[in-house]
Amino acid sequence: MHYLGNKKRKFWTVVFLFGAILVAAIIADYLFYYHRIYPGIVFAELPLGKQSKTEAAWQLKRYLQNLNFKEKAVEFTAGEEVIWKTFGELGIEPDIETMVNNAYNTARKGLFFLNYWQRFSLVREKYNLPLQIKVDYQKFRHTLQKAAAHLQQEPVNAKFVLVEDKKTVAIEPDIPGRRLDLAATYQKLQEISVSLSTPLACPIIFRPQAAEITAAKLETLQVKEEISSYTTHILNDNPQRMQNIRLAAEAIDEMVLLPGEEFSFNGTVGDTTAEKGYQPAPVIVSGKITEGLGGGVCQVSTTLYNAALLANLEILERRNHGLYVDYVPPGLDATIAYGSIDLRFKNSLPYAIWIKTFMEADKLTVSFYSTKIPGQEVEIYTTNVKKIPPPEEFIATDSLPRGERKLLSSGKAGYVTTVWRVISLHGREVKKERLSQDFYKPLPAQYLLGTGGAALKKET
Repeated sequence: MHYLGNKKRKFWTVVFLFGAILVAAIIADYLFYYHRIYPGIVFAELPLGKQSKTEAAWQLKRYLQNLNFKEKAVEFTAGEEVIWKTFGELGIEPDIETMVNNAYNTARKGLFFLNYWQRFSLVREKYNLPLQIKVDYQKFRHTLQKAAAHLQQEPVNAKFVLVEDKKTVAIEPDIPGRRLDLAATYQKLQEISVSLSTPLACPIIFRPQAAEITAAKLETLQVKEEISSYTTHILNDNPQRMQNIRLAAEAIDEMVLLPGEEFSFNGTVGDTTAEKGYQPAPVIVSGKITEGLGGGVCQVSTTLYNAALLANLEILERRNHGLYVDYVPPGLDATIAYGSIDLRFKNSLPYAIWIKTFMEADKLTVSFYSTKIPGQEVEIYTTNVKKIPPPEEFIATDSLPRGERKLLSSGKAGYVTTVWRVISLHGREVKKERLSQDFYKPLPAQYLLGTGGAALKKET
């Protein structure tokens, strides 16, 4: 019995000593690795085990510097387009803090003494710590915006176009554009696994940009066909005057007026300045013909006015010239003077209007396109037209024999007229309105009248 008792005590003594040694080993292990990374954790070929976080961070930083980390490249792709940028240019740096924390936390889930199996696994099979990066968004944004700006595409608006006969309107579809989505590309870059052995590949992400004017939007405007057109002939081939007419016609070309919208000639064409390319040409000022910037622009306003009349639009402001102009009958002209005299009308139709101008060698045409009112006819005519012959004006000169006359300028006849517009629907008159009563001052014919001596008689 005594022998058995001693044997039992020896057994428990051994167990106690073994347990004490084991506990001491566990405590020693715990204390040693409390601030250290477990063995078996490597980054590429760099072992990080048994190192403190500070030591591991220093090792990682030096290792990546030796690999020229900043010279590593990102391959950005957009279809067939490829853009290469270095980590340094993009503000990409290794996220040392996150990598060290990941290394330290490996095999530390749950209670300390329950993680030994994971630690034994690390010794058998190395754990390769993945590379983590951080990106300076502002630097990334600046670099990629500059490098990939040419890949952006501006949207193309839908537009009205004329078919071959110039009487019917079609719609050219819009083309959506695309803009760089730098925030989404930045997010995508951060989600991609990074490797030191292969280039980092990242797609460039775009966001679609719709056109401001879409084909669907133009469809709602109901611009389908020519509803009115008026042509004036350009009688004066003065190149400066032709240039002025062309510039003003281009300014109103392709204007769109929505229902209820008002048009102002001065508001659209603006001042006829030399900076815009307008040149001196004959103009009527205070009942006299003189030279002025933009001479000829009134032929554009006049042609436009008649097209507006034939489209049955509401005229808000219009004034005739002080002198009769030759390119339209009396009463159908519309003068303008920037800042004081304007031509204004309102789209009083239920549909939008598209204005087109056409300039040929000797004529100007303005056409309005919309949807015709079925059965509607518009007639413009004048009544009570009276021609006022130009008076004669004499300038005395002793350079001519007494009583002899020499024509300086032939003058211009004046007119008085009344203008009417009649609207018919399916052949029945539904509206008649007096548009204006216009007076055009006659311009005197000027002569030199001789006051010198008597003319010598011819000898026979």
